[in-house]
Amino acid sequence: MCSRIGQRFIYRQISWKEKRRPAEMVVREIPANTYVLFTFNGPFANAGAVHAYLYSTWLKDSEYELAGLYNIEIYDERSHGPESDDSITDICFPVRKRS
Repeated sequence: MCSRIGQRFIYRQISWKEKRRPAEMVVREIPANTYVLFTFNGPFANAGAVHAYLYSTWLKDSEYELAGLYNIEIYDERSHGPESDDSITDICFPVRKRS
């Protein structure tokens, strides 16, 4: 389930048993793709360092390029809030082999 806020999207997984969704939310299907997964510790503000590493190092050293689809940030039971030093967050970036 996805809610658009400006140019950002908020997602939550739903089960097929759920029959109703909030009226302000829309369903978006995320296409199957290859993703590179980065995990970081600490406050959500640390996500900037992940993005910096992706662009400055990982993409240059890999045989992949960004695929231009949705980035996925995973906030699960390891997340203890946006400012917690104990949080663990995954960010998945869609990639494809360079042509």
